[in-house]
Amino acid sequence: MRLLPVLAGASLGLGAVLVWERERLEAGPPGWEVDDPELPVYLASLAGAPRLPGEGWPLGSRFSLKGGAPVSRLSVLADIPPGGSLTLALSPPRGDAAILTAPRFGGGGVVLGRQDLRSSNSPTLSALQSCQGELSTLPEGPVWLGLEVDAGGQLRAWVGEQSTRCAWGERAGQPLLIAGLSRVGLHELHADQQGVRAPTAAWPARLLAVAIGGLLALGSTRLRPLQRSASLVWAPFLLCAPLALLDLDAWQQEARLLLDHPLRLALGLPALVSALLLTVLAALALARRPRGSLPATLGLGALVGAGLVALAAPQWPVSIALSAATGASLAALVWVNAHAERLRYFNLLSLALVGLAVVGAENALIWTATGQRLVGVSNRAAAGWTPHMEARDPLDDLREVETVRHHRIYPSEGYPVAPPPRSAPLRIVALGSSSTGGAFQFDDLDLFWPAVLERQLGAGVQVINQAVGGWTSLHMRRYIETRIEDLDPDLFVVYLGNNDFKQRSSRPYRELLAELQGEAGRPRPTALLARVRLFQLLRFSLSPLATQAQDAAVPLSHARDNLEALVELARAREAPVLLVSEAVYPDPAELSSYAAMMASLADGEDVRFIDGAEVLLGPASWQYFLDNVHLSEEGHRRLEAAIRAELLDAGWVGEP
Repeated sequence: MRLLPVLAGASLGLGAVLVWERERLEAGPPGWEVDDPELPVYLASLAGAPRLPGEGWPLGSRFSLKGGAPVSRLSVLADIPPGGSLTLALSPPRGDAAILTAPRFGGGGVVLGRQDLRSSNSPTLSALQSCQGELSTLPEGPVWLGLEVDAGGQLRAWVGEQSTRCAWGERAGQPLLIAGLSRVGLHELHADQQGVRAPTAAWPARLLAVAIGGLLALGSTRLRPLQRSASLVWAPFLLCAPLALLDLDAWQQEARLLLDHPLRLALGLPALVSALLLTVLAALALARRPRGSLPATLGLGALVGAGLVALAAPQWPVSIALSAATGASLAALVWVNAHAERLRYFNLLSLALVGLAVVGAENALIWTATGQRLVGVSNRAAAGWTPHMEARDPLDDLREVETVRHHRIYPSEGYPVAPPPRSAPLRIVALGSSSTGGAFQFDDLDLFWPAVLERQLGAGVQVINQAVGGWTSLHMRRYIETRIEDLDPDLFVVYLGNNDFKQRSSRPYRELLAELQGEAGRPRPTALLARVRLFQLLRFSLSPLATQAQDAAVPLSHARDNLEALVELARAREAPVLLVSEAVYPDPAELSSYAAMMASLADGEDVRFIDGAEVLLGPASWQYFLDNVHLSEEGHRRLEAAIRAELLDAGWVGEP
């Protein structure tokens, strides 16, 4: 039985070194500032496998690496995975930055140009002048990329063996690297004459930590309190080394946790389980004492419960107090079970204590940042919470469409805004999801394509944005079926596809909607559970394991039925429909079948089609996207121009 603690101690030692190595890598090169923005779940999963020691500094999805003082030469040896890209920039104090973007997807070529990085409005990338030489696609494997300015203001850019020289005019600039959607590995980084290499695996430290961990675990088995239970207490630490190799940052996003150092979960989770096991053993020992056992047991439970939460949320005393009460309830449960033969109402007491523990844990979770992120609560504003990524049950939006039907003040809050009064002879209704209705990455709707379209078409046209983040074609169909009179449309523009195909569900949304309709609005058990944070935490924590077994929320045949129904409703009001397939970055092949289905519905008379991938994807498409689907301001302008040109060509709108 002593072998298990030794193996667990070795795993703890190896895991500790792996966590240290990976945190050192993720801190980036010495003297460089890493910007690691908090990412939504789908971006975290798109980033790809984590970079491990020996694979270079990891530059995660949409992460950036910024140097200090301006330099005249920037070069990097980078490992760019399929679907990824890396941008190098030299940004002078005034004027445009020199930009070199190297993508590895869709046959896209290397992009070289100039851009004002100080602006937040996604300015257009402009070409450099008088370039001699050519940069094409990336070679296989790790590749050298670089930008260099000579004394005369000439810029040299290179990708592997390819290079070019262009007129630029600046002498130096602040160095900057920006990753695309996939995680990039940086093996070497040079700024002027200073160069650094990414650290590799520290094998001596690994072997020493394994030996020390194994010896400590073996020594603990000789301690009298642990002689019989050492294997049980040490068993959770077997997971340390395997967990230290996983992408715990992506898992943290799935679980809606808020942690500064997610890699330390590899050590913290096993330690937490081990501490709880040790606490139960100690509580049992106290409960069996002949005198004073109940106060001592309750005190131990309260102390451990408060201590565990104080480590995670020390700034929330209410949560700590409730956690102490939860720990005391569980300790009392242990005491009751230890004295079951002497208690008359043992079952009733046990049930009551379990209920108190659950209520205490649920309310303790409410008063943490993670709890607020899991489910929005009515006192959120009063408590000062402003989470940008609340978790919603997938059925919440279906219930909004089918039974609630309350208009919101912002289009991404589960239901569209109330349609405003008609203010122009021609009224266009824009339908879609978060790419049209707003997302936390970019939510200034005055810059989205419906608002831009209204401004470009002039005073004779009104465009109302009725898109909602998370909606599919089924939501749109039911919304139009129940609200078309309120909308009073003369023309529809529909931009969708990603949510139908990319949202996953155990059953198609059409089947779930049929159940909701059959229940006539009666609450379901799962709907009630969706309000319980402990349930949400468990569900989101386990969701990565279940994702692979789920299918598209709206299969292609169902999406076709939804769009055909929408077209027929529009025809009944003699309102033409422009269908636009959503573009996904970087690979449009994911939605090619959806685009083909949309195209087959267009008859050219009152239904037309635009392939969004043809409009938004190309060598410079990275500047049109904030992530894999949401558009930048430049992307919205480009999409609006294509929609406006199609409407003018069809004769559905007049020249402004």
